[in-house]
Amino acid sequence: MFNIHAVDHIGIATENLETAIETFSKILGTKATEIVRLLDYNIKTSFFSMGNTKIELIAPLERNGPIIDFLAKRGKGIHHLCFKVDNIQKVTTSLKSNGFRLTNESLSIDAHGRKIIFLHPSTSEGVLIELVEE
Repeated sequence: MFNIHAVDHIGIATENLETAIETFSKILGTKATEIVRLLDYNIKTSFFSMGNTKIELIAPLERNGPIIDFLAKRGKGIHHLCFKVDNIQKVTTSLKSNGFRLTNESLSIDAHGRKIIFLHPSTSEGVLIELVEE
């Protein structure tokens, strides 16, 4: 068995990162981190720290890619929930043996250099779940 320790962050998809940063800065009363461009995902992202949890704002770099597809289907809003785990390989193996699908079979690296993987929303009640190894 494995343990999920905590929510790492909540990802929010937006069409315009700079506008979303301005909006959430006013709501949260704090500043966002520097904008990071993740070319492998065709996105740019920025975070707000809220205690032990972060809010991630995600916007497309160009007019294609997974965030563009998400925005076209669902519009702006919550994109994914990310949970912290100790051993991502062990968790992934266990979840797969229990019928969960992954969006990609190989691990990726997030904006902070950590190992991540996503559960396909079709097997997690319509919610895209990201797992991150601490």
